[in-house]
Amino acid sequence: METRLRKPGDDLIVFAAGRELAEACWLPNENGVYLSRFRPIDLFDSQDQLAFADFIGFNAGRIICEDTGWPATQTFDLSTRTVAACAATDAYSARAPITGTGYTNKTQSEPASTAATLGQKAWSVLSWATGAATDWTNPCTIVVSDGTVLYTAWNLVPGGAAQVMNAANTTLNVTPTYLPTNPP
Repeated sequence: METRLRKPGDDLIVFAAGRELAEACWLPNENGVYLSRFRPIDLFDSQDQLAFADFIGFNAGRIICEDTGWPATQTFDLSTRTVAACAATDAYSARAPITGTGYTNKTQSEPASTAATLGQKAWSVLSWATGAATDWTNPCTIVVSDGTVLYTAWNLVPGGAAQVMNAANTTLNVTPTYLPTNPP
């Protein structure tokens, strides 16, 4: 079980072992704010679907969430970059959205937190379909922003392999779910 704790100059607390380790530690940053992260969850078995190496939180979005909370609307882009190619300091312009005939990002309002898991937010299924188009670039990640600032990104497949979206009649469905590591 590896844990990297906050040191002066660090931007994040990383809990490599996930929620259980976070609940055992409850370590705040220097402002007393408990950090959270996005985790894609399989809603059928409620298990983490990606290792932390497949997730990145961006500094600017994290600061906004800590200071004022989530924006009212989140924007979801499919991206050609893997998490490994991202840096926490990336600006919105680095999101590298895929391109193709008919491709657009998706937006959703911030969902209410669920009662079953304190602070959990589950967005509705996002669906991208190529229709007859065969010119879509193949995405590796989904990137969450407010339309101007990056919040987080995660690989669509562990390790960052691209999803094939350059064929006609291809559909990709993603259900973003946020599970906080905040204490109750």
